[in-house]
Amino acid sequence: SKAGETNLQFTSDISSKQVQFALNSSIDGSPLSAEGTYNSPSDIKISGSCDKLPVASVQPFLTNGPQLLPLIGDTLTTHFQVETAKASNFLKINTVSPLLQLTAALKGDDNSLELMQPASFVWTVTPEGYSNLATWLKGSAVYSLSQPATLKGSISTFSVNFNQILESALYDANLTADGVAFSNTTIPQILIHLSHKEPSSPHAFQMSASADTQGKLLCQGSFNPPGTADINLLLQQFPSATFDLFTSPFLGNQFSLATLCGPVINLKGSTTLNQWNGPCSFELHSANLRSSLQGALKEGILTLIQPLQLQLTITPQISTMLAKMSKSKEPVSYRSVGPVTFVVQPQGFSYPISQPDLSQIQIGSARLELGKLLCRNQGNIQSTLGLLKSGQYRSGDEVELWFAPCDFTATNGIINYERTEILFAKDYQVCTWGNVDLPRSYVDATLGLTASCLKRAFGVPNLPKNYLLQIPVRGPFSNIEIDKSKATSKIGSLMLWQQKGDIAGGLLKGPAGKFFGEALDKLGPLPGGDEDAPPPKRPFPWEQEDDSRNTSDAKHIDPTDSPLKQVLKLVR
Repeated sequence: SKAGETNLQFTSDISSKQVQFALNSSIDGSPLSAEGTYNSPSDIKISGSCDKLPVASVQPFLTNGPQLLPLIGDTLTTHFQVETAKASNFLKINTVSPLLQLTAALKGDDNSLELMQPASFVWTVTPEGYSNLATWLKGSAVYSLSQPATLKGSISTFSVNFNQILESALYDANLTADGVAFSNTTIPQILIHLSHKEPSSPHAFQMSASADTQGKLLCQGSFNPPGTADINLLLQQFPSATFDLFTSPFLGNQFSLATLCGPVINLKGSTTLNQWNGPCSFELHSANLRSSLQGALKEGILTLIQPLQLQLTITPQISTMLAKMSKSKEPVSYRSVGPVTFVVQPQGFSYPISQPDLSQIQIGSARLELGKLLCRNQGNIQSTLGLLKSGQYRSGDEVELWFAPCDFTATNGIINYERTEILFAKDYQVCTWGNVDLPRSYVDATLGLTASCLKRAFGVPNLPKNYLLQIPVRGPFSNIEIDKSKATSKIGSLMLWQQKGDIAGGLLKGPAGKFFGEALDKLGPLPGGDEDAPPPKRPFPWEQEDDSRNTSDAKHIDPTDSPLKQVLKLVR
C-alpha cells in the first residue's frame, strides 16, 4: 500500500492540561481522518473515519489476528467515536465493507455495559472466510461451507452489570442465518430470538430451523435464576453436523456430534423446574446412539424415575474422539460388534445438577455390557498379548475382546466395578475388577490371569480351578498402564514354583540336587494368586455359545521343554 501526504497538528493548553490533535492522510487514495482531545490524567475523545481503506494495509498491525480479507472483503469504510474517562467509556461505530455491515453504540464502565441505540450487523460468511476463522480460533477447519452464508443480527436493547450477569442482563435480540450449506446439506434458515426486557420477567428464548432432508429443529422456553425453567426441545431428522459447523471453530475436532450420533438426530426433551424442583426427561435416537431418561430434580439433585438407558455402537472414529477427550497418551482404535448397553437403576442414584460435582455422584446399581470389541493391536492390548507370548497378531491387527456384563456401583464419585470376565483374542480368559476415581480421573484396578489362561499361554498344569494371577493396572485416564514388570516377575515365580522339583533335578544330581529341591520346596504357597479375589459370575457369554471350548493345549511355550528353558523363554 502507498501512503499519501500526512498532516498531523497538535495544540496544547498547559493550564488546562489539554491536548488537541487533528490527522489527515490517505492510503492508496483512500482518505483517513481523525481528531480528538486528551485531558490529563485519563479523559480521551477521538472521532475519525476512513473511506474504502484497503484491508491489506491494516493486516500488518494484526500480528496475532485472523486474515481480514476473506472475513470482511478488500475495502473498509468506517466512522467511529471513542470516549474514555475515569467514570465511563463510550464507543460508537458504523462500518461497511463488501462482506460486513455493523452499527453499534455502547457505553460502559468497570462494572457495567449498556447499548445506547439499536445495534445491527449483516455478515456474509464465505467458505474461505469460515475456514480462515476456524483455523485462527482452533488451528483447523473440521467442516467447510459449500456456498456463502448470511448471518444477520439486530439488538434493540442490551444492558448488564458484570457483578450479577444473569440477574441484571436486559436484552432483546433477533439472529438469523440464511443459506447455510455444507456436506450436501442445506439449512435454508435458522431463526433465534432472545429476550429479557424486565428484571422481574424470565429470560425467554426460541430457536427454529429446517433442513433440506426434511429435518426440523424447535427449541423454546424460559428460565429465571436460580433453578426455575420451562424448556422444550425437539429435533426430527435434523443433520447433526449442523451443530459441529457452529461449534468446531471453537472446539476443533475434539468433539463431533455427527461422529457420536451419525448423520441425523432425533431428540425430544423437556423440563419444568421451580427452584430446582421438577421433572425432566429426554429421548434420543440416532444411527449410533440411543438413550432415554425420566427423572426428577429435588433441590437441584437429579434422581431417576425409570432406569437411565444408553446404547452406543462404537465406531473407530468414536473411539478416537473419546481418546482425545480423555487426553489419552496411547493410540486407541476399537469398534463394537454390536451396540454397547449401559443401564443405571433408579435405586440409589443421585447427582447434583445445580452445582455439578463428580465427587457427589452416587450409583446404587448399574450394568455395562460391552459385548465384543475389536481393538487394534497397540498400547495395552499389545502389551497384554506380549505378556501372554502370543505372536499370532501383528501390530495394528484387530484383536477381539469379548466382555461379560460388568456390574458396578459408585460412592462419592468413585466407581467400584465387580469382577468382569474377558475372553481375550478368542483364546485367553482373563478378568478385571477395581476402582475408577472420577474426580481424580484415575484407575486402580487388577487384571487377573485365570488358570485356563496360564495353561494355554505357558503350559502351566495342575493349577487350582479358581486360581488367579493378579497384575496391577493403574494410572490416570490419559495413561492407564499394566504393570508389566510385576506381571513378568509373578509369572516367572509361578513357573519356578510349579516346576521346582524338576528344576532342581535338572540342575544338580545326587545329594546336591536333593538338597536344592528341598530348598525350593520351602518357597511357600502358590505365588501370585494368594490375594483375595472376587469369585467369577457365571455363565459367561462364550460358555453359552460354546461350552466345549478346549483350553488344554499350551500354544506358545512348549511343555516338552525343560522347566528352566520355559522360564527363560518367558523373560526374554
